[in-house]
Parts: sequence; structure tokens; C-alpha cells
Amino acid sequence: MKKFLAYLVLGILHLINFSCQIIPRLFLPFMGKSLGDIVYCLSIHRKALARANLSFALGKDKRKLARQVFQNLGMNLVEFLSLPRFTRDELKNFCLLKGKGHLVEALKEGKGAILLTAHLGNWELIGTRLALEGFQIMSPARPQEFFERYIERIRKSSGYRILPVYKGLTPLLLFLKKGGIVCVLSDQNQLLGGVRVPFFGVCVSTPPGVAILALRSGAPVLPIFDVRVGRHHIIHIQPPLPLIKKGNFRQDVVSNTAMFNKVIEEWVRRYPKQWLWLHNRWRV
Repeated sequence: MKKFLAYLVLGILHLINFSCQIIPRLFLPFMGKSLGDIVYCLSIHRKALARANLSFALGKDKRKLARQVFQNLGMNLVEFLSLPRFTRDELKNFCLLKGKGHLVEALKEGKGAILLTAHLGNWELIGTRLALEGFQIMSPARPQEFFERYIERIRKSSGYRILPVYKGLTPLLLFLKKGGIVCVLSDQNQLLGGVRVPFFGVCVSTPPGVAILALRSGAPVLPIFDVRVGRHHIIHIQPPLPLIKKGNFRQDVVSNTAMFNKVIEEWVRRYPKQWLWLHNRWRV
């Protein structure tokens, strides 16, 4: 049954992709919002989870905000599938880059750079846009089973590399040593191997990868977030964060991961309808 549903979803994805290639781009945002509305109505479990997470973190009933979260995800999908349609100039105008100088300066240290990000805005645009500027990008990601080849093809055509998470940190450390940029989504629950640090006032299991990479490589960590603004996007690159180094590696990992969570929380609070609230972030 699970396999049948996966193939059904893949078929729907092919249909959506075909539509994205023939529908005028002017109408794609409407298409994305409509997809989000459909999933919002059909996905009872994820809808309830998004509402519960929003109410827990931000207070009061957040039904309208939950619907906007699904609409944002629908637009994300449509934009991702439409990437092959964009010329270089169109993509630059569609997705503006703010703070590029911070990354350029950080790379001058010769240790590469680590980009701390989250499932905010349309996070898939970050690697694509930076690759367009000539940066060498690698990002760890969880395999998507039936959809992996489909997604991987679009990502590769966009010019950045994906490393399956099961390959560990060693390839990332080697990539940093060569002066590359590692971009890490660090806002999901990690029950195995995670460290428990505060997020919206509650200690949750958090991926320690960014802290471990930074402490072992000496590479600077720069927060980077994509934000949807009307029909466009702005990718904000911030200055490097001051790493906490007190000599106890394990404790330094925890302290830095807590600091990273605080940065992510600040951006989520600023743009709540653009974050992935339907993930079970506060799972015990």
C-alpha cells in the first residue's frame, strides 16, 4: 500500500511538473497557492500538527496561519519544478542576494564556509542562487526514496551538490578543506545523535552537525535565510557568528548548537508563515 501511494504521488508530481512547464509564469504563484490549499484540506494529520505547533510556539489559534504555511509550501514546489525555465538573468531578478560580501570575506580565510539555514521561505533556492554566483556548494540531505532521482536531477541542473546524510561528516570536512561551502538545514528533530537545546523555550533534539563541522574545521558559520517577498525572494547572508570555544569539545558543540537554534528561532518568529510548521519539531 505504501509503495502504491508513493507511485501515485510520483504520478501527481509528474503532472504538476508538466503543468509548471506550460503555464505562463505569471500564474504559477496562484497554482502553488491552490496546491497548498488542496493539501491543507486533504492532509488531516499534517494540518492538525501544523496548527498544534503554531499554537504551542506562538500562542492562540493559528488556523489562518497554518493555511498560509501550506500555501507557501505549494508555491515552493511550483518554483522548484520551474527552475529549469529560468534564464540566469531571470533567476537573479527573481531571487535577490543580500550580504554576498560577508561570504566573500569569510572565504578569504581559506577554510571554506558553513551556511546555517532552515526550512524557511523557499530554501531550495539558496543553493541554486549561490551556484549562479560561481560558489561551490554542497548540502547534506536525507534520501527521498522514490522521488530522489527526480529531485536530484533538478538540483544537479541548478549547479550544487547534494550529499546523502548517511555518508557522514568526513566528505563535508574534506570539501571545506578545499575551500568549498557547506549549507546545512539545521532546524529538524534529530532523535538519534542530536543534542537537546532550547527552541521556542523548550529543549528539543537538534542536529549538532554545524557545530561539529565548525569546531573541527575552523570554518566560519554564516546564517543564511531565504524570504519570500511578494513575487520575489531575498536571500539574506549574515556575518559569521562568533563560535564558542571553551576547550570542552562536547560542551562547545552543545553551546554552539543552542546559539544556532536561537538564530533560527529569531527568523522563524519574523516570518512564521514561511517556516515548515508541519514537521514534528517538538517530538520527544
